[in-house]
Amino acid sequence: MTITPARARGLVDASTGDLVVITQQRIIWARRGATVVDVTPGFDWTCAAVGGGAVAVAGADSVLWTGRDGSSQQGAAPGSGLCRLAVAGRLVAGATREGLVTVWESLEADPLSMDIADIAVEPEEVGIDGRRRLVTVWGWQDQRATLAAFDWRPEVLLPVLPAGGWPAPVTGVVLGLAGGVLGIGGTDALTLVSTGGDVLGRVDLPGLERVVGSAEGVGWVRSSNADDVVLVGWGIVTGSGDRRAVDLVAEQPMPGSDPFPELAVSGGALVVAEGVDAHRLLVHRLTSRGWLDPEAVGP
Repeated sequence: MTITPARARGLVDASTGDLVVITQQRIIWARRGATVVDVTPGFDWTCAAVGGGAVAVAGADSVLWTGRDGSSQQGAAPGSGLCRLAVAGRLVAGATREGLVTVWESLEADPLSMDIADIAVEPEEVGIDGRRRLVTVWGWQDQRATLAAFDWRPEVLLPVLPAGGWPAPVTGVVLGLAGGVLGIGGTDALTLVSTGGDVLGRVDLPGLERVVGSAEGVGWVRSSNADDVVLVGWGIVTGSGDRRAVDLVAEQPMPGSDPFPELAVSGGALVVAEGVDAHRLLVHRLTSRGWLDPEAVGP
């Protein structure tokens, strides 16, 4: 047993609605309409990710990928081991604490790596967009939020360097929004940008703390100082060309008491996976009609 959270964590696959439940003893994959699969690796692990109908788990020495058909592949972790991980189908991307970014087309293939230690990014999160072959790593450089982005081509990772630089990703980065748009979270607004870094729109979200999203829409967590509450909401990316906006679907107070729930926009809802205790989750879904009845997941 490597990680022993006080509350179970739930990672939501935005593309399928599947849920990965991380408990004190194991990692289980609760697939919608299918049997639960135990994907706990046989090695010490530090991070896990779900996306595109697949699960990846990594640690200091190894990376394990499991597909929806039950097949699995295992490869060697680069450098000192991965601390951040993303998966999109067979594609896997990870980063070490030193800033080494590695991408696998599949764990059967040789990985591509690029060292970004020269910009001294301490990785906070890795993202991967398989359709546009884009990988992002955002983190902290001298206490400033910094984003590094890469196109991956056959046998090479190419840095994407906008002329004006990337907006500061203080509260996160979202890939794969409608039209290939990226969402970059600041402290009080979400900036919509192209994959080349051109600014396409700005959404005011005072007290923004976190952003998530998928092709279905973008979600957020923000604090309301006036009411002393934490709000969660989501909207749909609209517009075309160089003008984009977000149309609000719903925003409500955060349910439950978990201070660090996992979120995703999936299945026409903002999904909030709340840890109840070390073994159980409550899954909340926010639609245009408000909160649906929560679903319990766990033993």
